[in-house]
Amino acid sequence: MTRTVAYLRVSTIDQYLEKNKADILHLANDKGLSRVEFIKKKFRKSFLEKSKNRTAS
Repeated sequence: MTRTVAYLRVSTIDQYLEKNKADILHLANDKGLSRVEFIKKKFRKSFLEKSKNRTAS
């Protein structure tokens, strides 16, 4: 059985996981792909800045 995996990543406040997910599901439907599994990641600037500050200490 074929496996379809989609990686969703957003890094700005102007990007939305749910909109990206809907776009991928639409494409998968058009291409006749089977059930889609999603891997989701959210990276925000404030999170990245905090991480940088922790490693700089």
